[in-house]
Amino acid sequence: MEWSKTEGKSSDHKPKDSKIIHKETHLKDLPETPYISYIPRKECLRTFDVLKQVKSDSTINLPMQRGNINDINVVLCRLPENKYFCYCCRAFDEIGTVFCIDSHNHLEIFESELAYYQSFCVYCDGFVYVLGGNNKSSPLSQCIRFNLFKKRWERRANFVNQIYYYSGGQIQGFIIYSAMNGVNIYDPFANSHQEVLSNLSISKLVFAGNCKGYCLEFSGGIYESDFNNIFAWKHVGKLYFKFSPLLGYEVCIQNNIYFTCWPYVYKFSLNKYTVEEYFSFENPESYLKAI
Repeated sequence: MEWSKTEGKSSDHKPKDSKIIHKETHLKDLPETPYISYIPRKECLRTFDVLKQVKSDSTINLPMQRGNINDINVVLCRLPENKYFCYCCRAFDEIGTVFCIDSHNHLEIFESELAYYQSFCVYCDGFVYVLGGNNKSSPLSQCIRFNLFKKRWERRANFVNQIYYYSGGQIQGFIIYSAMNGVNIYDPFANSHQEVLSNLSISKLVFAGNCKGYCLEFSGGIYESDFNNIFAWKHVGKLYFKFSPLLGYEVCIQNNIYFTCWPYVYKFSLNKYTVEEYFSFENPESYLKAI
């Protein structure tokens, strides 16, 4: 299915008067990059220093008007005509926005009509992929992307709860997204979609540093994929938790994935496919023992 143009705000909706970023900027300090590339987060934050200079202008609604700037999820890309595209979003409470800044410090703003965003934001081959929704009660409903070439928002998939970008091994780059009924893989270079796991109620997608991916069901079933063959997933076991479904965050450290499922943190071994209670937030002694 082709990506369709959304009815969201674009350059046609930008303020009538061109906005100039005054005084000195940090754009000249950004590293030279190849045609379309990802710039590290710390450089994105430096570019926010530029954007903050126009924050006081009431005609421009920048998403860093409240909250800590480090909480903003960002992707910054550079085009050959020396333009910088910066996508910004805050979890749930701010509209997602793309800023285009050229070498003359001219600022364009591209807002999406999807008002609420989770902190999933990935870049691949000239597109920034994000999740959005139209209401706070169900914010994770649509996977949309911003086309850096055509400067417009495009919508593709509904009922998505997680998206990830993976590039490694023999793979150029894929957008992997999960919904309540399975896991899908989108090849942005071939513009093709493939369903790799179906009829599953997905709780988590986890990607480890060993080039493997893991899909967890709400019922505890776990599926594994070797990213040298990203389209082949296999069932490797079942996890049992005191509380279901899995909630919160996960982190992968030395072939172990640590999950939070309040008030417990569990350790899942990627070598043994076993899970154990790591510590409880309700028992500080167990935390001290764990560390």
